[in-house]
Amino acid sequence: MVSKKHIKKHYQKGGENENTTPQTEPTIEQQKKATIDCSKINEMELVKLKDNFSVLVPVVNKLDIINDDISELKQCKIGQGTFNCVYSTLLSIDKCTNNSPVAVRIAQLNSDDFYDDNEKFFTDNLDGIQYGRLNTTYLDTLQYMISLSKSKIHPRIYDIKIIKDNESYRLVIVMDKYQLNLGQFLNKYKSMLIQEANCKILSLLISQTVTLYQNMALFMLTCFDVKPENMVINYTIDENNQKIEKIDLKIIDVDSDWCKQKLCTDTIQPMSYIESYKFIMLSLLSYHLFDRYKFNYLSPYFKAFESDLIKKPNTTFIKTLKNYIQEITNCETDYGNFGKGTFNTTTEHYFKDLTMPDDTDIFLKRILLVNKEGLTLDHIIVKQLDRLEPPALRVKISCKKKDQPLPEPPSTTEPEINPPQPPQIAGKKRSSSNKTKKNKKSLHRKSIKK
Repeated sequence: MVSKKHIKKHYQKGGENENTTPQTEPTIEQQKKATIDCSKINEMELVKLKDNFSVLVPVVNKLDIINDDISELKQCKIGQGTFNCVYSTLLSIDKCTNNSPVAVRIAQLNSDDFYDDNEKFFTDNLDGIQYGRLNTTYLDTLQYMISLSKSKIHPRIYDIKIIKDNESYRLVIVMDKYQLNLGQFLNKYKSMLIQEANCKILSLLISQTVTLYQNMALFMLTCFDVKPENMVINYTIDENNQKIEKIDLKIIDVDSDWCKQKLCTDTIQPMSYIESYKFIMLSLLSYHLFDRYKFNYLSPYFKAFESDLIKKPNTTFIKTLKNYIQEITNCETDYGNFGKGTFNTTTEHYFKDLTMPDDTDIFLKRILLVNKEGLTLDHIIVKQLDRLEPPALRVKISCKKKDQPLPEPPSTTEPEINPPQPPQIAGKKRSSSNKTKKNKKSLHRKSIKK
């Protein structure tokens, strides 16, 4: 799980899927041993819902879906957080016909992670399988990961197990491994993406980013630890290393201590909260791109949104997005005022020159810019579609034709500011109170089968 007190270490280490040394391909003889196409595994059947407060995960001594024993993965570490490590290996040549590279996320479990100290394990009388009964925090996290994997927002998940090793237990999640996280990709290819020869790929990058967070919002999920390190990308490049040909973008790290479902739905209108979720997540990502990577490729998207709002009476870009943020950060929920505390903690930690909510206007004005140096992406055309369209169809992103005039950009003059000193960030501890978990209002659980 991602905690506030290790957020700095978390973003410096990067995402869960990073590029590593390629694994050795299996021989023809080894491939013949495989029995199933593991890409067709149903994620929904990997865990069971016990009730509204706990989730059952099968307990095994060894994973059969990967080549290596868990203890042998130390040489392939590709990411690390306070509560988990991520390793690289291949799907098992004995079980899977598709011997694909995978990322294996391993978290050490302690007594607080189980639903009840007196009932840590549960044996199903029908299948005879022993299950570990994990608490509400893991219930939500696994629900988010499985549902987003099924919807192609998160990398595909192949297996979820609890590994028993003497008296210790580890939660293991096996998922598709991607080449780089988005931050690494931008550091490596930013100069190439700026070139008009790669306009179509840059348009696709904007489109995929917006669509992923729109779809997450339609799932009624809001995540606050949104940053380039928590997105992963696969890509192909031409033989001359001059042009990116294909990309495939996904979101990772959707743990429930930074993500919540149906946040504030009792206080705001249905379509409004979808818009609020989407724009909060996109604005956080956009500011990371502007501030830390000096390449906010979402600038054309927000500029198009601003141009669309100019045509409407009594509204502005700043006013509209401030309303979206306030809808999520000012409401009380079953989690307390989760939105306000998490949004402010995230922005004030990552963006040292901002203090929220006082600097909200500055935050929103900057996401209209590509960087502080005045770079523009005017060759990218973002067209706002009819507002009656479904959310995923509201923009069309394309490249400017050679003889096509550029649209007049709205003013985005940035005010001068004196960076304030950020306040101390309180650490976040994992909850060990089962009474609180039992009293929590039940969320929608349709995405995990009983």
